[in-house]
Amino acid sequence: DRCMEGLRSKAPEIRGLAAGRLARLAYLPGAVGAITKALDDTHEYVLRSAALALGSLGKKAEPALPVLKKRLEETTDKNVRTAIENAVKAIETATAEDPKADEAI
Repeated sequence: DRCMEGLRSKAPEIRGLAAGRLARLAYLPGAVGAITKALDDTHEYVLRSAALALGSLGKKAEPALPVLKKRLEETTDKNVRTAIENAVKAIETATAEDPKADEAI
């Protein structure tokens, strides 16, 4: 898939865009895992994009919570921290009935 390839791009803009796009394809096997893996990136744009993408998925992104919380502890960038905090809150407060949890965004 082009989004998975995009996550391996040398350009951080492409990696960030790919993470966001994958949120819309969350129904694909491995999509949430691939977005979660993007949290290993060193570029702040990619990290913010991955956090935003995961937060938009609600309960579907629950498996990413440990990685998000670990990254939050390690990150000093204010914008990345805010994005991760918002993602954690969105995932933890999402309910099974949340429409975002059952549809690709």
